[in-house]
Amino acid sequence: MIPQVRGIAQQSPAKETAPLAAHAPLYLERLSQDLLVLLGIDGRAMLVDVARAAPVRHFTLPDPGGVRRLSLTETGGHLLQEQLDGRFNVHVRTGADRLIDGYYVGDEVVAFDSALRFDATAEGATFVSARFPGQTAAYALDQLGARLHVPGLVAEVLAAGHGPDAEVAAASLLDALPPQLDASWSGGGSLAIRATAEAGLAGIDIFHDGALRQRITLSGAEAALELTPDPPPGTRWIPLRLRDAGGLTSPGLSLRVQADGAAPSGRLHVLAIGIDGFADPRLPDLSFARSDARAFAAAAAGAAERGGLYAETTVTVLAPEDGLQPLGARIAELAQSMAPQDTLMVFIATHGVLDERGGTGRLFLTDGASRAGTALGMDALSRQLGALPGRVFVFVDACHSGAADAARNEDILDSLTGAEAHVAVIAASKARQPSYESAALGGGAFTAALVRAFAAPQTDGNGNGALELAELYLAIKRDVVEATGGRQTPWIARSGYVGEVPLF
Repeated sequence: MIPQVRGIAQQSPAKETAPLAAHAPLYLERLSQDLLVLLGIDGRAMLVDVARAAPVRHFTLPDPGGVRRLSLTETGGHLLQEQLDGRFNVHVRTGADRLIDGYYVGDEVVAFDSALRFDATAEGATFVSARFPGQTAAYALDQLGARLHVPGLVAEVLAAGHGPDAEVAAASLLDALPPQLDASWSGGGSLAIRATAEAGLAGIDIFHDGALRQRITLSGAEAALELTPDPPPGTRWIPLRLRDAGGLTSPGLSLRVQADGAAPSGRLHVLAIGIDGFADPRLPDLSFARSDARAFAAAAAGAAERGGLYAETTVTVLAPEDGLQPLGARIAELAQSMAPQDTLMVFIATHGVLDERGGTGRLFLTDGASRAGTALGMDALSRQLGALPGRVFVFVDACHSGAADAARNEDILDSLTGAEAHVAVIAASKARQPSYESAALGGGAFTAALVRAFAAPQTDGNGNGALELAELYLAIKRDVVEATGGRQTPWIARSGYVGEVPLF
C-alpha cells in the first residue's frame, strides 16, 4: 500500500514507488526547496522531488525509531542523520553509503569512519570507548589516538565521497591492544604495579594531583615493579598511565594518597583582572567585570582556606586602569618563584572578540583605542603560562571567550610550551555564544556560577572531601546553562592532566 502524505501526490502503481512501512506514522522532513525525505519505521527511506512529486532514490537508514532529525549538510551533498541519544551519521546524499558515524555527548563531538579513524573536540575522545572482539575491556578513543586520531577527518572523508580504501583501512588496524595497568598500595608508601603490553612496554608516567611528575622507562611485554612515589605533603591523588611501544596508552588509574598528617607544601596563587571600560567605541562597556574579578578572588581564597590543600594562598587583583603590563609581569615573577607543587589560578573578565583574520580568539585587556595594539592573544598567554613549573588553571569570562577555548581548542593546546605543561582553560562560553552578565545573574553568569560552586558542599559530587576539576566543570556548566536558558555553555580544554585533578 502507498501511504498518504499531505502535500505529496499519491503515485500510480506504474510509477516507481518504495514499499515503506505504513502501519505507523512516517517521518517526513523537507531537506530543501525541492527535496523531501520520507522514512518508514523499518528504516527504508525515499527521497522525493517536490516539483515532480516523484521518488528520486530509495535507501535504508539505521535505527529509524531513534531519529531526531534528518537534514542536508551546508554544501547539500550529504545527508545528516541525528539520533535522540546523541549519535549521528553522515550519508552520501545520492545513495545509502554511510561515510561518518559519531556522537554528540556532553557538548563534545566525536566523529569516526569505518576504519575507526576519528577526530574529536578537546575532551570528546575521552567520552567514547571501543571494544575489540574477544575482549571485555573498553578503551577510550583518546588511548588509541597515536594510531587513529586524524585531524580534519570529516572534511577529508566528505571531500573524497567514500570511506577509507583498503590501504588506509589496513594501516588503521591495530596490531596490538592498548596496554593494561593494575596498581595498588602495598604498604609503607609503596605501589605494587603490574603492567602488560602486546606491543611492548615503553614506560609508565606518574602524576601528582593530575600533573606529570615522573617518567619511568619500561621494556618487554610485561613488568611487575614496586615504586615509592614520595609525593609532596598534601597531595591527594597519584594517577598512573602506561605507554606502549606503539604510542597507545592505558586509562589513567588514580590512587588516593594515604594521609600521613603532614602539612601541605604547595602554594596557591590567585591572579585576577576584570575590565569594564573601553575607549574603543566598538567595544561596549561592561558592568560587572571588575567586581567579578574581586568576587572570584575572594571565593577562591575562601575555598582554599576550607579545603586545606595548600600551605598558603596569595591573591592579586590587578587594577584594570594599569592595563596589560602588570598581568605579564606578575606571571613572569611566578616563573621564577613557583615550585612544581604550586598552583596558579588566573581569572580574566573582559571583552573577547574573534581575530579579524578569522582565526584565534583575541582578548582585549586594556581600554586603548586600537584593537591591534591592545589585544592579548590567548596563544601568547598560553605560551607564558605553559612555561610555569606548577599547575595552571585559566578561567575566562568574556563576550566571546569560547573562541579562546572551544572554537580553537587545538590551537591553544598546541601553543603550550612542552608536552609536560599542565594548563586547563575553562571558558565561559563556546565560540559562537555570547557570555551574559546582569544584576539578576549576580554579575557574569559564569563568574556567579564559579562563586557558588566554590562554596557549595554538594559540588563535591563523590563526597571525598576534595573539589576536583571534573566536579567543578559539571557544576558550573549545569548552573550557567540553566541560568541563561541554554544560550551559554561553558567549555573546557586541558593539556597535560591525567586522572583526578583536585583544586581545593
